[in-house]
Amino acid sequence: MNHERINEYFNSQLFMIISFLAFAVLAGMAWSSGRFPSLSAQGGIFFAPDEFLEANGTHSLVATVAINVSVALLLHLLNKVFTFVRTYTFIAASSFVLFQASMPVVSANYYAGSTLALIAVVMAFILFASYQRKGVSQRSIYLIFTILATCATFLYSSIFLIVAFALGFMQMRAMNLKGALAMLLGIATPFWILLGLGVVSFSDFRLPEFERLHSIFSLPQAPVVIISAVGVVILTIILTVVNMVTIFNYRLQTRVYNAFFTTLATLSVIMMVVDFYNALIYMPMLNLCLAVQIAHAFTIAKFAKKHFVYAGGVLILILTYIANFIL
Repeated sequence: MNHERINEYFNSQLFMIISFLAFAVLAGMAWSSGRFPSLSAQGGIFFAPDEFLEANGTHSLVATVAINVSVALLLHLLNKVFTFVRTYTFIAASSFVLFQASMPVVSANYYAGSTLALIAVVMAFILFASYQRKGVSQRSIYLIFTILATCATFLYSSIFLIVAFALGFMQMRAMNLKGALAMLLGIATPFWILLGLGVVSFSDFRLPEFERLHSIFSLPQAPVVIISAVGVVILTIILTVVNMVTIFNYRLQTRVYNAFFTTLATLSVIMMVVDFYNALIYMPMLNLCLAVQIAHAFTIAKFAKKHFVYAGGVLILILTYIANFIL
């Protein structure tokens, strides 16, 4: 058995494409089964989720496939541009869609959690490009926080991204007093526009809903979903700690890029605990961070038979998918 060729296969563009196709097929099977109804989002500061954030019928399936594949492709492109994983690899993109596919409750229909992951990876291009550029980063800071504040009017969970990117700009050494003012101005801009144009009024202000109708416990697959979520959290923590030993030896810029994913994962875990009844909305973000750690672990590992470990992980994901139908 040529172990090196098998390792290269899991690390290849071909396996990524196969993973995309597998995601589309598995999501389609879950959607057609009718066992995984579309989960409602928790709403935002001004707008209710059913006004803007929900898709129905085949549009829901098309949306979930398009968004999740887009997240995976952009994650691969982000690494190609900024090289936060030292070896050129497709395995982060493959891993993300496989993690998502194994949890049909968040992949069978459009769900705002995947959109949050898409927003995060798109904004990461702007964030990473601002590394040590305090003098020119104010525009980037203003742009990102204007977008995130706008998202918060539709989805309260976007607020945690505001915290993540504020910390991210500090990690990039791109935040100074002017940057902080740009951040505050960016956060305020959508509210000035909406209130000033009369699109909304102060009476439309909505408080967060920390317990929604479609909570985790109301799902028939609740045990599998909870165990899967806990497993993702534990695996993310373990791989992050293990990978740090090697990442600490990288140049400062690469370490800072990876520190942002650690921050994103940490905040996702915290929000899953604090906002437990809406925990599923943070799962795609955590799967995104775990996919990055998988890419690090796979490319750092030097033993020839590491493909057995990855193949075993894929098998567990397949069994998790099947368990969602059995239970």
